[in-house]
Amino acid sequence: MKKLVAISVLAMLLYGPQAFCQELYKKLDGTWASDIFSVQIDTAAGVYAGVAMGQPFERKMTFVKEMANVVIFKADDNQIVAQFQGDGNLMLTKDGGIPMLVKRMSK
Repeated sequence: MKKLVAISVLAMLLYGPQAFCQELYKKLDGTWASDIFSVQIDTAAGVYAGVAMGQPFERKMTFVKEMANVVIFKADDNQIVAQFQGDGNLMLTKDGGIPMLVKRMSK
């Protein structure tokens, strides 16, 4: 038990609280889409890419934090809030903009 606590403290010191809080973040991985928007998320590669209203985009993404059913990450300079819905869908909101409900197409 002491070993586990020591490892946990070491991880917290080296990586901060993010060391324990990225399980939900990893659930973002895959392809998500709505009628006007599709996005592929690869958390391991740090890539947030897709097509919005016919315009392709690709952004570097980084984890910020997560709490309950919400993940906050940065895509370049934009902060994005991703909220997992009870039905498995995902609500994405960029920098306080209009929320976009997307459905998982693939993992």
